[in-house]
Amino acid sequence: MDNNKLLETKETKENITQGKNPFIVIFTKPFVFEGKSYDSVDLSGLETMQAADMIVVNKIMDRGGNANTMPETSLEYACLISARVSNLPIEFFKSLPPRDAMKIKACVTNFLFLAE
Repeated sequence: MDNNKLLETKETKENITQGKNPFIVIFTKPFVFEGKSYDSVDLSGLETMQAADMIVVNKIMDRGGNANTMPETSLEYACLISARVSNLPIEFFKSLPPRDAMKIKACVTNFLFLAE
């Protein structure tokens, strides 16, 4: 397991809750995927993402029949982008409980649309 994707220490969680890394999404409760427990996911890769990544995700959504005029505001888009930047499979994000999925969406859309 890639340690930068799974945060396990109390110190790290305290840093996150104090706003030191807005790209760490902490789950409401531990999430088990393929036999491993996750309490958070690191979406810091958003900062190094390129327009090419966004284009690939748009093409995936087009092939899936998504006719959204602003796909970057959808949950599906957020999950696909998150999979690309975290190196976790899309199935991980599609399996999240609704509240945690919406935290993922909020992180991605805030990154894309909020000015620094």
